[in-house]
Amino acid sequence: MAKSLEEKLEEEKLKYSSLVESDEFKLVKKLQKKGINTNDVMSIVNASKKNRRNDNDVYNISGDHTKMLVFGDTHIGNKGYDAKIMNTAAKVAKSENVDMIVCTGDIADGWYQNRPAAIFEQDAIGFDNQLEKSVKEFGKLGDLDKPLYFITGNHEYNTFVRGAGVEFGNIFKLRLDKEGFENYYMGNAEANLQLETGAKIKLLHPDGGTAYAISYKSQKIIESLQGAGERLPGAAFIGHFHKSEYIPYQGVHTFQTGTMCFRGSTGVRTAEGTKKIHSIKEGDLVLTHKNRFMPVIKIYKHKHKGNFWKINFGRKNSDASRIVGTPEHPIWVERNGTKQWIAMENVVKGDTLFVPSSECRNCKAKIPYYNVFCNDCNPMNMREVQEKLSKTRGPIIMEYNQSGTGWIHLKKDILPYCEKLEDDGYSVVPVGAGVIPDIIAFKDGKIHSFELESKQGLALERKKKKYENAQIMEYLDEVHWINLKEKKKQGHNYHEFDEESGFIKVKVLESKKEETVYNENTVYNLEVLEDNSYVASNVVVHNCNATKFMRGKGIPAHKGFWVIDLYSKKNGKIDKVVPQYYPAK
Repeated sequence: MAKSLEEKLEEEKLKYSSLVESDEFKLVKKLQKKGINTNDVMSIVNASKKNRRNDNDVYNISGDHTKMLVFGDTHIGNKGYDAKIMNTAAKVAKSENVDMIVCTGDIADGWYQNRPAAIFEQDAIGFDNQLEKSVKEFGKLGDLDKPLYFITGNHEYNTFVRGAGVEFGNIFKLRLDKEGFENYYMGNAEANLQLETGAKIKLLHPDGGTAYAISYKSQKIIESLQGAGERLPGAAFIGHFHKSEYIPYQGVHTFQTGTMCFRGSTGVRTAEGTKKIHSIKEGDLVLTHKNRFMPVIKIYKHKHKGNFWKINFGRKNSDASRIVGTPEHPIWVERNGTKQWIAMENVVKGDTLFVPSSECRNCKAKIPYYNVFCNDCNPMNMREVQEKLSKTRGPIIMEYNQSGTGWIHLKKDILPYCEKLEDDGYSVVPVGAGVIPDIIAFKDGKIHSFELESKQGLALERKKKKYENAQIMEYLDEVHWINLKEKKKQGHNYHEFDEESGFIKVKVLESKKEETVYNENTVYNLEVLEDNSYVASNVVVHNCNATKFMRGKGIPAHKGFWVIDLYSKKNGKIDKVVPQYYPAK
């Protein structure tokens, strides 16, 4: 007897919310002895069972032409999600008679536990609420009676899978099935569609921040596909960066798919939670450097022309520990043991900033707002956990296909000429395709290859994979892998609770001028009663009555969606693209 959708849903939830008595179970026992609750580490163990990447299955679609509605990064659950754009997308898709719908990930907003303030930006909190709202919003597209192909992104993976052990994509698919909406969950982060002609369309949702040049990231992604030995797709749809663009690059019709959500603005700590600085009103109570809430008595608004100053602190590569403001805006700094107000442009690496505290979930010790555990209680600092995760993290190990013009040239031209040179007494190493070592050395009649690498784990294994069965191995006596740097520690950067102020002291990691020059950007400042300070972007700053301001918004997101016509002849290529972008009004 076939299982009902309700039974499948229940099985899916149980699959990702339970542990089995195995190596994982033994690890949990060790964690329990350390005083850590099983539920707090379940996500780590569950996530270690699952590689982020999918299995690269190809989803075939019929015909040599297709018209698609393409979008991504809806971030449903965030207050910035714009339902009007989804309504418009459904109307346009119907009038254009699209053949299919494609979504490039970050359907739901998720919830990063290391960004506690993010919860105040949401109108649907938690997995169940965001799932139901996502089903409701995507249901607007279900009425088109066209199939949906989708991947998930970092917000579903890093929060629901790694944070709670629940696979959003699988359950979302089943819920859409229940609504009668034909859909295909293609995996996390990347997937492939393919026309009957063999033309491939690659869906991607990478990680990392955006660049100052809109097209920079997409170009680098296409280059990385080529460098990995993959046959380049005919088209690529890229989510994550909240930008919309179309560029033909290295023969690939490359699209960034935009967003249906706008999030930005400096966050200010208030008695009611974190608010965007442009929404603060006179009379609102804000947190000051004296660790108390005082009323805002005046709001300043100004048009800023020029560069902004950016300071990263506490943790590397984290949007949750970064502040951006005008260069002259003072922030509270401890330097050489003295607390003082220093302009952002004069803050240097190694200075100490003051940020709000939270409590360790296990021992209640004071820790920075962006942490969940203190260093002593953090499971990620345990060797057993690090070894477990090191086996699962990193890019997928791909097979390297020995095909294409480079390989034909190698076998047809280079290798025969190598034989001729050997007959003439030369020692030779063919490097025309496949493997190009960093160094080739000759000693005592032997040929050595040297690879100088900073990569580790699966990333290093991927690099080593290219040597397997490569033609060059017939000529080499030995391959040497040289590690250029020590393995990074998983632990957190320096922080210390300041008894006098009640804030946490963290180190400045980087302080620099942003490269982008803004012609006119709205910036804000608040005048606060008595204390003359407030907490912006989780850093204690001075309100100063001069023209010092915090940035209200970052580089603008591109809100909208695409309708894309793709045509392909029987050559495995996409010959014609007719794109039309619909920006939000």
